[in-house]
Amino acid sequence: NAAVAGAVIEGATLTFEVLQ
Repeated sequence: NAAVAGAVIEGATLTFEVLQ
């Protein structure tokens, strides 16, 4: 659902930021 998709996007964004 939308909440899960939002959490996945947030997690991916956080991971991307950490890897920069």
